[in-house]
Amino acid sequence: MSGSNGTLSLQVSEIERLQNRLNDPQVAAALNRILDNIDLLALSVTALDGFLKRGDVIVDSMAKTVSELKNSTPSVKLDIAETLATALKLKKAADGVLSVIESEEFTALSKSGVFDPKTVSLIGEAGTALQETYATQRKSQPKPLGFFGLLKTLKDPEIQWSLNFLIEFSKRFSRKVNA
Repeated sequence: MSGSNGTLSLQVSEIERLQNRLNDPQVAAALNRILDNIDLLALSVTALDGFLKRGDVIVDSMAKTVSELKNSTPSVKLDIAETLATALKLKKAADGVLSVIESEEFTALSKSGVFDPKTVSLIGEAGTALQETYATQRKSQPKPLGFFGLLKTLKDPEIQWSLNFLIEFSKRFSRKVNA
């Protein structure tokens, strides 16, 4: 029976220790940062796990590639200093990408719908239309368009659709910004 009480006492002290740590603002802030980036953390852990599980295969493959390069191009000498400098540049670039991915701004962007496939596709279509229009307009002289010409253009179904789109977008955007 005393063994059971000893185990219970140990569990209670561990619970108290955990509770004390959770009351520490720095610990709570760190846990919140982890929870805010839990998707990224899960992806990173999965990628790292896959990398580590395949570590032997990756090292063997790299060794084989280096050996093949060495044997296939005997006139080319491997410059270790240059290779190391390139590796350091890659690490610096990877650190920069990682800092962007871990930033609050990137988290906000990823939650905002900007990366939604439909949004990306729509922005791509707008970009293509912008490029095509610019290329066409750049090659030709602008036609004079007076007030009545403008009124006539407003009857064009494509122009009406685009103007209605802009008006509806303006209303929705205003509601979002002023909410």
